Parts: sequence; structure tokens; C-alpha cells
Amino acid sequence: MRRHLVAAMAACLTVAGCSDDDATYRGDGYSLTVFVYDALTGAPIDSAALASGVVLYEGATKVQAVALDSTRAGAVVFNDVPADYFAGNKVYPIVANVAGYQAYQGEVHFTTNRGGSTSTGPDVLEDDLYAQVGYIRLWPVGFHAPDYTFTVLFNGKPVPNAAVQFRPDDDDSYGEGSGNNQNDDVIEATYGGMIPAVSGTTDASGNVTFAGASLMLGAYYYVDVAPVVFEGVQLAAYSDGWYQVGNSDATQVLSLTNLDSIPGGNAYGLYVKSISNSVDGQVDATGTLTIVFSRPVVLHTSATLLFGASETSPVGVLATPPVSATLSSDGLTLTLTPSSWSTPPGAGETNTSITYNDGTAFLTVVGYPADAFTVFGLSSVDGVISGTVQLTGP
Repeated sequence: MRRHLVAAMAACLTVAGCSDDDATYRGDGYSLTVFVYDALTGAPIDSAALASGVVLYEGATKVQAVALDSTRAGAVVFNDVPADYFAGNKVYPIVANVAGYQAYQGEVHFTTNRGGSTSTGPDVLEDDLYAQVGYIRLWPVGFHAPDYTFTVLFNGKPVPNAAVQFRPDDDDSYGEGSGNNQNDDVIEATYGGMIPAVSGTTDASGNVTFAGASLMLGAYYYVDVAPVVFEGVQLAAYSDGWYQVGNSDATQVLSLTNLDSIPGGNAYGLYVKSISNSVDGQVDATGTLTIVFSRPVVLHTSATLLFGASETSPVGVLATPPVSATLSSDGLTLTLTPSSWSTPPGAGETNTSITYNDGTAFLTVVGYPADAFTVFGLSSVDGVISGTVQLTGP
């Protein structure tokens, strides 16, 4: 996800070269001019306040900015900032503590490939002094972020008691590897460990709200949801970002998924935990098939919604309806048996069987009436299930 530059604290740089020749090479350096604006009104901030409040760090050395012009608001300059034109990738923290405004911390990145990757000395330089320009926007004190509300759902239903954390993007606050590069013009805010994460637990409606007063306006946050058990289903951990506080929508929906490792499993965590014909060659003279589900279901059968069955010859012929279906009171165990025989199986028959099918019957997960499943379309811990029961052995 790419972040959009908005009227919030931010950072990047526009670079212009100052021509020089190799004979007058003075060492690697550049100047940095920073224009600072009120993020709420867009007005430039008084330079006198900036000169003492905006600081650039060169290693352990703190460098104060100097006002460009006492009559020109919003502009400060840092002179002779060290640069390495061969290695590139110089990084300088920049901090603003200006009266009446929220604290700001950013990073100035100076990157160049001057001299080429194989150069080893200053004799190849055409320019040895660069000028960079950047823009910073500061938020007034007391102008805090909006509250952020997250709704946690599983298959459209609210998940209560889920632990949610809203944490600042400490590793890359200025966005997805884009950096504060010289080809941009806004210096993105970076916070590192300055901003604490906030945590909460979802209510009965699946909602958790983080007060804007506890969030850093303009900062980027991730949201994390810890693994949670919901309706007997283990839901997976969830992580999403980035959200820029004050710019991203203040209400968000987070949809969790189940930790279903069953091949062919579905989003409801419904599968066959066990089935009575799982052992090859197992014989049940009554033709009973018992199926245990991973979570409670509702069985939909009626005069027109019936299971079907077929029998091998010369076994007896089933009556109509051919199958008796019984679901346990907890909705977890389904028992299928031949309802009756119009012609009973003959004595002495061998290698006979009955095979059940879904016919027109179906089931739904308790609490989710919209999505229907067929019994023999489900998967089990052992793979695809079978509806065949051996009545007699070989």
C-alpha cells in the first residue's frame, strides 16, 4: 500500500546541484533548507521560533538551524551538512520543538551515485556542493486525532473478547520503503519508539475504540488482532496497516479467518471430525453410518429434502424413503440408517454394501443460515469422506 502525502507531519527532499569543477574540490557537503508550515492553517511559522526549535543531528552533534531571512517566515537553513557522494545514503534525524506545536521527529536522507559505483576518489566529481529543500508541517498543540473504532468480524458476525493492538509503524514511519529521498519534497515524520501502542478488547458488538487523545496525529499505525476462539472455532491472528491517523477512515472492519488445516476445509471451520466407515473392510450389518462434525449444524430435511441411498445386488431393495437421518441434540452427530427394506437382503449374500448420498438434503452451520453445505461434500481429517457402508464381508 502506498501512502499519500497529506497535510500531516512528513519528509522527503528535492535536490539541485551546484556546479563546480574538480580543481576546486572542497570536500563533500550540502545545504539543507527547510520550510515549516502550520498543518492546520497552511501558514508559515515564524522563522525566529524555528531557528531555535528545529535541530538537525549529525551523529552525536546537534546542529541548530539558522534563519534565512528575519523578514521571511517559515524558512530555516542548515549549512555544510556532510555528505558522502560515493557511498551515499547519509541519514540525519531532524527534530522540531516549536512553542504552540506538537513535537516532530523526521529523517533527512541524502543519497547520490555521484562518481559511479566503481569510483574511488574525488577527481571524478563534477559537483561537490548540493542544495536540498524540504517541507515540514507541524500540528498545533491541542489539535488531536479522531477516535479510531475497529469492528472485528468472522463470517459477518461480531467477535467479542478479541485482543486488539493499535501500534505505530516504528520500522518505517515514512512509508513502504520510499524513504525521505531527494526526489520528493515533504519530510515525513518518523517516530521510532516515541509513540506507545494502545490496546483494547472487543465488546459484544465486536467493537474496540482507541481515543484520539492517545494517538499521534499524522503517524502511521498497524492494527493487530491476537488469535481468539469464537463459537468453538480457532481464529487466526490478524495484522493490517498502514493507517495514517487523521487521514485514514476512523472506522474500520477487520474480517478474521479460521485456522482450518483440513484439506478442502471451508471458511466456517466445518469439517467431519470422524466417520464410522473410516476403517477399510469394516462391516456393519445394519448399514449404519455415523458422522461427527467439527461444529454444531442444522439439518434441513423435509418431505422434499431427503438423503438418498443405493444398494449392491443381490442385496434387498430399500423402501421409500430409503434413509432415516437423525441429528443429535448438540448438532454434532448425524446418524444415517436404512429406513426399511421393501425386499430384505438375502441370506448368505457376500460383499454387499449400501451407499448414502446427499439427495436433496443439506445442512447449515448453527448461527449461519445463509450458507448451505452437503454432508458428503465436506472433508475430513483423512481427506474426502465416503458414504459406503459394507453390509457383509467378502
